[in-house]
Amino acid sequence: MDTCRGHYYNVSCVLFHPRHDLMLSNSEDKSIRVWDTTKRTCLHTFRRENDRFWVMTAHPNLNLFAAGHDSGMVIFKLERERPAHAVHGNLLYYVKERFLRKLDFITSKDTAVMELRGGGKVNETFVCHLKKQLFY
Repeated sequence: MDTCRGHYYNVSCVLFHPRHDLMLSNSEDKSIRVWDTTKRTCLHTFRRENDRFWVMTAHPNLNLFAAGHDSGMVIFKLERERPAHAVHGNLLYYVKERFLRKLDFITSKDTAVMELRGGGKVNETFVCHLKKQLFY
């Protein structure tokens, strides 16, 4: 048995993500937390200003979750369903696992162009500009 600590009041519902090593919990502290089940750490917290969460469920086939609160419910997704991408000539640029990658349609060669996290100011400026140009 193990404990994930983070909620301040009673936990109302817990569910396991159907495809990833994640767990979602909601609470009377007006929050939904996303947990990494392997590390037992909180990855993200969603909050509502005035409503306590009571119940939560996952769609059996789609990347959709629903959580009921005092005045209604919210429906949300945890991940983007399509990767960011851009096509330039015979090259496809896309983001995968924190790297900007390119695929040459002619040679089928797939290479990493650059890491998207960390680096100096030049890298950060390029990444900010790149995010505006990629399609989601």
